Formats: sequence, structure tokens, C-alpha cells
Amino acid sequence: MPTNVEASLKHALYYQKIIREIDDHLVSGGENIRRAVEIFDHEAANIINSQKWAAENFERDYEIAWICHEYASYATLIREFRLSHSEQIKWLRTALRVSRRFHDGAYYMRHLNNLGHVYLAIGKARRAVKCFEIALSFSRKEDNSATAAEDLLGLGVALVALGESRRAIGHHEEALEIVTRLGDDLIKSSVLHALGFAYDSLGELRKATEYYAQSLKLSKKLGDNYSRAQTLNVLGSTYESLGEVSRAVKCHRQAIDIFRKFGDTSGESQSLLELGNDYFAMGNIRLALDCYKQSLKLSQLNNNRREEGSALGNIGLAYWEIGELEEALKYHRESLAISKEIGERQNEARDLANLGLVYEALSEGREALGYMQQALTISREIEDRRSEAQDLCNLGSVYLLLDEPQKVIESCGLSLAVCGEVEIPEVTAENLRLTGAAYEKLGEVLKAKSFYRRSLTVARQIGNKRIEAMTLFSLAKFYRLQRKLKQARVYALKALELFEKMASAEASKVRRLLFELNESS
Repeated sequence: MPTNVEASLKHALYYQKIIREIDDHLVSGGENIRRAVEIFDHEAANIINSQKWAAENFERDYEIAWICHEYASYATLIREFRLSHSEQIKWLRTALRVSRRFHDGAYYMRHLNNLGHVYLAIGKARRAVKCFEIALSFSRKEDNSATAAEDLLGLGVALVALGESRRAIGHHEEALEIVTRLGDDLIKSSVLHALGFAYDSLGELRKATEYYAQSLKLSKKLGDNYSRAQTLNVLGSTYESLGEVSRAVKCHRQAIDIFRKFGDTSGESQSLLELGNDYFAMGNIRLALDCYKQSLKLSQLNNNRREEGSALGNIGLAYWEIGELEEALKYHRESLAISKEIGERQNEARDLANLGLVYEALSEGREALGYMQQALTISREIEDRRSEAQDLCNLGSVYLLLDEPQKVIESCGLSLAVCGEVEIPEVTAENLRLTGAAYEKLGEVLKAKSFYRRSLTVARQIGNKRIEAMTLFSLAKFYRLQRKLKQARVYALKALELFEKMASAEASKVRRLLFELNESS
């Protein structure tokens, strides 16, 4: 009769074969991926228990240690969205201990790389950088070009998360040269995606779309639908930033469909967040809020703090837009707490700016100014040019509230200069509107009208209904002051129509203006 150890070993060896079978299905791609997910879900409890036993007993002999290696090496794709991050970290740390115990450098490099990606997923970018740098030093020491390319890729992605995108591009370009020479199209697709993301973070959006398109072409050729979904997600977000919102919606819906087929609730959560942003840009705040809340539910289910913080922040923005300001403050404060907890500086800057927007809506200008300035400081420190442009624009809006028109013109001028470098049309439109309002306050009527009309043109070109409505409202107030009541009424009615479709709190202000215009007739 077998001993307990022998029985447990037999059990672990059996599920070692199962995990290999799952990995084979994943490598085959297509419908085999669904089969891999089904097997993992059916056997998850046994797989987890077998790994736990092997982790507790690996020092008994090499065979048990080898099981720890394989559990941490195979079916990575499924483990990413079926195991909690803490569980993944435990598996990989055990595998690293095994590698050190048996002096296995090749597996040590692989496990470090995988651990770096898990740290990235939970927002611990500095820990990720350390993992990738150590792995890369081993890869170069072993003269393993293929592994070095993967480590360079991971290191670049982590550096982008820290706001060091220029450094990241250098690593990605080195990785691209290696995989092109080796003919490894699978990794090449990932490197092209990463290059797109790095340029995206620098605000070089057209260049980003070129790399994303190359990545999509390769993933389609390889039948790698999962990678295709990930690239569709970021490509859609780039289209949204460029004002091409209908193309963005198409990309994000395709991504959601793919992630749901794989059962990847984390990918689905991110795609819902991005789809919500598309609806927000289109002025459909209720649909946006629904997407954000679905994303929040999934991120909390997955214990993904980074995605949870993003969802909370976006829900806060939606409540800000419809005028529920206390709700907005609540969600932005929760989001800021998470950003600080996980050390996500880019998100921290975003949360500070969002809090500034709410205090601006509450007419607490000095409080708003403090938050906006903190956000701008962080954006400049991490060289996030897109956020810098938005933060400067936000400062212009607060200075308008504080009745400091010259500072509005200065802040918006600086923002427009950045927009000229990194192409952010929605921020350009808002800068033009605010500059028009500043010149109106200074009594420079012709300049004011010119900036308002330029803002309206850009907003309509990119389909941004919110900025279009705000500019129409500004023009209505402008013509009222010029005693051109008929023109003021025309612009006010157009603004009201858009604000009502968006369920925006601004609608009540337009109604008040229309009432006053009618009283003046």
C-alpha cells in the first residue's frame, strides 16, 4: 500500500500532466483556448492543492521540485486571469526557491520574468523593474537572445508604468531587433504592441497607431486572438484620444467579445472601462456610468486594485458630469487612496485633477487650484505630456473661476503648445473655449468670438459633444452680452439639446439663461 507521500506525489504528477495538456491547448490557439479554460476550471481545486503540496515538499527530491517548476511555467495565460495575484506570486516565489536550490539558471530567468509581469498587474512597477533587470542580466550572461528579448520587453513596459517612456523605447527597439533576427513573430507582435503603448504614453498618437496596426496584423496572422484583443483595447483608446470615437467603440466592443470568450474577467473589466470612456466622449453619460460600474464589479471580484482605482475615478467623473458632486468626491477620494497605496503616480495625478474639477464645480476655486497644481507637478515629474496638457487646461478653467483672465490665457497657451506636440484635439478645443472666455472678460470681443468659433469647429470635427455644448453655451452668453438676443437664443437652444441628451447638470444653467433671454424680449 503506498505511503501518504507516494499517493500525494502520484496525485501531483497526474495534475502536472493536466497542466501540460492545458498549455498545449493554449499554444494551439483558436477554439482550443476555450477547451483549455474549461479543463482548468474543472480541475482548478486539484491543481492548486497539488501545487501547494509540491511547494511544501520540494526539498525531498528533484522530482517534486520539478513539479513546482512546471506548475509555475505552463498555462501562464490562464493563471493570469484565473488565479489571484497573491496566489500567482506564491507559485512563482516557490519556483524561484527551487531554481536557487538546484542552481537552474534557465528556469530562474523565466520565473523572474513572470513575477515581474504579476507585479506590473498589481501596480508595483518598481518591483517589476527589479525582476526584469535581474532576469536580463542572467539572459545576457547565458547569451540567450530569445529570453533577453522577453526581458527587455518586460523592462520597457515597467518603465512606461513609471513614466520613463523614452528609456522604455530604447529597450523595446533592442528587443525588436532581436526577435526580427530570430524570426519570432509571436514575441515580435508583443514588442510592436509595447512600442505603440510607449509612444501613446508620450502623446505621439499617430506613431502609436502605426505600431498597434503592425501588432494586430501579426496577431491575426498567428491566430492569436487574445493578444489581438489586448491590442484592440489600446488602439481603441488611442482612437478615442484622437477624437475618432466611432472607431474606438468598434475596437472596444470587439475586445470585450474576445475576452468574454476566453473567460478573462480582468480583460473584460478593462475593455468596459475603455468603452465607458468612449460613451463619455460621445456625451452618453448614463451608458458610460453603466460600463464603469460593470468594470468596478469585475475588478473588485478579481482583487485588481489598479483597475478598481481606475473604475472608481471614472465613476466619479460621470457623477461630476451629471452634477452629483458629493458622490463624485466620494469616488475620487477612494480612487486617490488606491493610487497612493499601489504607488501609481500617473493615476495619482489623474485623481488629484479630478478632485480639482469637483471643487471647481462647487465654486471652491482655491481648493481646486491646489489639487490642479499638485496634479501638474506629478505629470511633469513623470514626463506624461498628455496629462500635462490636460492639467494646464484645467488650471486655465480654475483661473477663469477666480476671475484671473490673463492667467487663463497663459495656462491655456502653454497647454496648446503641448497639444501641438502630442496631438490631443479634445484638450485643444477646451483650451480655445477657455481662451475665448478670458478675452471676453478682458473686453476683447473679436478675439473672444474667434476663439469660441475655433473651439466649436474642433469639437464638432472630433465629435466631442460635451465641449461642443460648453462652447455653444459660451457663445450664447457672449451674444447676450452683445445684446444680440436672437443669436444668443439659437446657441442656447442648441447647447440645451446636447446637455439634455448627456443628462448633464449644465442643462439647468442653460434653461436659466433661456428664461432670462425670454424675459428680456
